[in-house]
Amino acid sequence: EAILELGKTTKTLDTEGKIICKMEVPEIKTELIVSILNTFLGKQKQVPPMFSAKKHKGTRLYSLARKNIEVERKEVDIKINNIELVEHNICSIKFCVVCSKGTYIRVLGKDIAQKLGTIGYLSSLKRTKVGNYLIDESLSIESFQSQWKSTEV
Repeated sequence: EAILELGKTTKTLDTEGKIICKMEVPEIKTELIVSILNTFLGKQKQVPPMFSAKKHKGTRLYSLARKNIEVERKEVDIKINNIELVEHNICSIKFCVVCSKGTYIRVLGKDIAQKLGTIGYLSSLKRTKVGNYLIDESLSIESFQSQWKSTEV
């Protein structure tokens, strides 16, 4: 579940980076957003962002990025199984995506914004499922701690 802020971007493609560019956001109709989201369905290639844990010659890309060193990255195969618009307004789009391992939602957000004729970054990202584990079935930290303490001997 992601929220894509439109009209601004950051070096990291999320809220961790400073805004480095601003751009006008064109008027965007719901039908256009849905149509563009659907263009991402299926198998495709994606270039991992510099601010990622991928390694280049044994060094994490984010370490290089923090030193303002950019290196060429190989495209990786990803698959978008499902992508749906949840809601949108003039400057943001909330969408849900079901995707393969190795997919960078920050990059997907950037690509969606680009196809909409603007720029963007993720202001929110919530992983709702990993494998068979659903966030709705998870415990709060407090519940986990109280259960763990009650099992101590």
